[in-house]
Amino acid sequence: MSLALSPYSYEQDGKLTGLVYDLGNALAEEAGLTAQNRQVRVLRAVEEIALGRADMVLMLPTSAIEKVADNLGPILSLETIALGRRGADYRSVEGLRGRTVASVRGTRYDERISPENGITIYQTTNYLHSLKLLLGNRVDAVVGPRFGLMHTIRENGLPPERFGEPLVLNVTQACVFLSKRVDPEVARRLRAAMVRMVREGKAERLCFSYDPQYR
Repeated sequence: MSLALSPYSYEQDGKLTGLVYDLGNALAEEAGLTAQNRQVRVLRAVEEIALGRADMVLMLPTSAIEKVADNLGPILSLETIALGRRGADYRSVEGLRGRTVASVRGTRYDERISPENGITIYQTTNYLHSLKLLLGNRVDAVVGPRFGLMHTIRENGLPPERFGEPLVLNVTQACVFLSKRVDPEVARRLRAAMVRMVREGKAERLCFSYDPQYR
């Protein structure tokens, strides 16, 4: 499965494409397997894996997916940022306290961005939704991977001058999660394939094909 979140998986000219969609297919091919790759929302992906209706998903680790799937390890690194409007740059997490931050539903990009830390979370459907809320003064900042947010700004013609300097929160690892019901030999082949793709730079080259400054 691929997460229905541009630029990771989306429809273009009637066909599915995207960074994670392509990575999943490439991983299956590297392992000598045939992929049947479909697009789902984040919460649905966890449910499908838990019910045994899907075998594999590439996503950022969450407590929900880690309860129902085996983590084969990281396949790519993504820099996580908080982004505000121009003139309201945030230089630390403390500056976000008392603010409302947009975050895609089903994700938690940084443990510090939470109600427990005095930050209100506004759940959104995708990065574009988050960014439009920011430009519409509905939220004070958005949080997410730099790659996804910057790609969304460019692809949708949003005015870059309206956004402030990003606050780098962390570097997160997108991982390969495999259903616990998958045959052990298939799991072994996928793990070995993933290690080869990372070691030989195949995963990173695919990332750069989408954005030379993907991190």
